Amino acid sequence: MALINAFGAIALDATLKDGTQVTGLSAATLAALESITVQNFPATQAVTGTVSVTPNRGSTSALTSVAMTTASASLTALDTARRRAVLFNDAASASMVLVAFAATASAAAYTVALPVGSSYVVEDYTGAVSGICAAGTATIKVTVIT
Repeated sequence: MALINAFGAIALDATLKDGTQVTGLSAATLAALESITVQNFPATQAVTGTVSVTPNRGSTSALTSVAMTTASASLTALDTARRRAVLFNDAASASMVLVAFAATASAAAYTVALPVGSSYVVEDYTGAVSGICAAGTATIKVTVIT
């Protein structure tokens, strides 16, 4: 059975072909495997009781423009009320912006590269987001939805 623990990591218990029981395989171990076959897993899962679904909608937004250079800049601070943030690289030239889900971005440490004219939606993350130009300057349009 695969489980996601409190840290978002996958833990897997398995039975090997020879009958050996293996428990707690980490995501790193799973990534090293050539293949995984799941057997006897129904296409549908029965649900008993009541299931409530709450959409992750926001009702307000804040729009800002952030001037970017080759020095790291904050795009949005930690905000536990944030539902999502939309980042748009509005640079006039071919300036790639490197975005990090962290307080500081660098050419060596970033989450996503944002080419000119492209956008990226940050969902399910409420921590600090920063950016840095790979070269030159750019403007990032940031919309934070709460």
